[in-house]
Amino acid sequence: MVARTLFLVTGSAFGLALVTLQLADKVEESPSAAAPVIATVADVPVPAPTAPAGSAQITRRADGHFHADVLLNGQRVEMLVDSGASMIVLDEALAARLGIRPPEAAYTGEARTANGSARFAPVRLASVRIGGIERRDVAAGVMRGNGLPVPLLGQSFLSTIDKVTISGDRMILE
Repeated sequence: MVARTLFLVTGSAFGLALVTLQLADKVEESPSAAAPVIATVADVPVPAPTAPAGSAQITRRADGHFHADVLLNGQRVEMLVDSGASMIVLDEALAARLGIRPPEAAYTGEARTANGSARFAPVRLASVRIGGIERRDVAAGVMRGNGLPVPLLGQSFLSTIDKVTISGDRMILE
């Protein structure tokens, strides 16, 4: 098997070299023609896969979860995609970074979490953007304290998406 692969690679390299030499001979024969630019495979950058406008692609991380780079009110935030969360959830430190500082009296919401009940302040985000998808005036909750390990991208955003496809380690939002 190794010998066959080596033979195929060697033969392909030889064929490519022969075509390149023939092309070089033709360029030398016609001095009035501009010299063509020949790029090797290593010279051609491979673009990262991009999602079409109006969609976003999220890759599963090593922890087995989908983490998305999201623009919240224009600021980049890494969020955990959590379809079980009713809304976008932020801790107080992140909310303050976004310019959101709910007064003590605003913590009127109660959430049931895996760790029990928690109080939150309902707020609205001016904009939430992932890839080519942007939503305005999106409901969110600011959890008391700074103990939330990662902000959650919940249903207040996800429910506005027409189609969610998961294939292997890719989630596509359209």
